[in-house]
Amino acid sequence: MATVRIESLTLEGKCKEALSAVSFELAKGRVERSETLTLAPYYVRLLVEVGALQKAVLFSDSMEKKPLPFGSSAGVGPGGNPRIMMFSGDFERRVAERERAALLLATGEYERAAAAAAAMYKPATTVGLLAAYTKSIEAEARFRLGDLAKAAAMVKVADEALGKKSQSLPLYYVPRILYTACLVESRGASPVDAEAECQRGLTLAQKNPNSRRDVSLGYLALAEARLARNDTLGSREAASHGLELTLQLFGTNHQDAARAHQILAQTDLREGNAAAARSHAEAAIKIGLVVFGDPSPKLAELKRELAQCLDSSR
Repeated sequence: MATVRIESLTLEGKCKEALSAVSFELAKGRVERSETLTLAPYYVRLLVEVGALQKAVLFSDSMEKKPLPFGSSAGVGPGGNPRIMMFSGDFERRVAERERAALLLATGEYERAAAAAAAMYKPATTVGLLAAYTKSIEAEARFRLGDLAKAAAMVKVADEALGKKSQSLPLYYVPRILYTACLVESRGASPVDAEAECQRGLTLAQKNPNSRRDVSLGYLALAEARLARNDTLGSREAASHGLELTLQLFGTNHQDAARAHQILAQTDLREGNAAAARSHAEAAIKIGLVVFGDPSPKLAELKRELAQCLDSSR
């Protein structure tokens, strides 16, 4: 089945190859309707991976608005809003909702991402790994909203769901769960200890011989955690490495490149290098315009958080 190959390619870090495969299947026009609907969340996931967020949003929204097919059921979305569930099986529904939550997180719609992940946690508890990943999405959304207490609670739930078997689980999920834990714990009582979570994730991600986003994400989480404890030298080193890897994998127009430039701008500002801070901030905003679009919640967030950097050399 096509989904098996696509999932395998994704877990191996071959996102562009996986995206080509799912695009081919969706474009054939001969695939069964049920399989098309099953492929859709993988398409959304892979568009997020390669940085095509606006395309992912448009596609995801179009799937939400399609007529209710045979065998599907109406449901209630985050916040009590009615929505159409395009997937007849429970597994397909979990996959679709989880990828929707991850997309909302990537586009800066944190309240909706947290609500979507929270709504999916109970159906996902039958699989420890996916339950942990779902809770980590909610944790990062709460973290971005500034609710550190709830974020920490979600990290604890994710850690308990993950259990002791992370060394043998698919790498796509586990490093990201650990990176979220690092970010949340970096604002806690022992910020230095938070780095250990990132290092665990990076060690796992780097076991795969393929270049993969899991590695660049780890360096960006590490850079953000170090910046939180004012380790500007360490933050710059990690952010620069994360940016280099992102450019190699996906090119300039990717949300991870925008994030790297944002961290570098904030690092420059703390070190008193106003011109460099402004340069990196402008690069982040320029990339954000392409990746997130204007107007968009994430671009507004970028502009807000980089306001001091943009004004610093005037």
